[in-house]
Amino acid sequence: MSTGIGLVLALITGIGIAALMDFSPFAHRALYPILVVSQTIQILAICTDTDYLVWIWSNAHYFYCGAILLLSLAISTADGLTSSDPELIALLRAMGANKRQIWRMVRMPSALPSFFSGLRLAVTYSVVAATIGEWVGGSSGLGLYMLDLKTRWQPIRYSLPC
Repeated sequence: MSTGIGLVLALITGIGIAALMDFSPFAHRALYPILVVSQTIQILAICTDTDYLVWIWSNAHYFYCGAILLLSLAISTADGLTSSDPELIALLRAMGANKRQIWRMVRMPSALPSFFSGLRLAVTYSVVAATIGEWVGGSSGLGLYMLDLKTRWQPIRYSLPC
């Protein structure tokens, strides 16, 4: 459940950020470095302080999954949107197309391979991200199960015959 919800949150947010960066050069210059730098910060270290981020702590499994997956979706989609063929854009402008039509007919289809590449990466990481989120702040799931097994584990001591 956490995997799916986190992936959907990352999809919506990532595509929205990529579209914003494509429509606004200022937003691209402002957000692109922040997205890249944000992935160097350990999210696990930020969200372990319960007084600081109470809401995120109670919904940590969704937040972790979405935050970890956001970069691969937003950056790959934004790069795909900017790599569209300039000759096709010039042709559509010569035919009188507006920005919305150019985006729908040229930029979005040219971004699909990059988007699906980022989606493939995000789906792969979503299970790990949801498990970490459940491990840190969940009330059920695989992460909590791992913590429970950790507390129950007792090493078996074997004595070898002499």
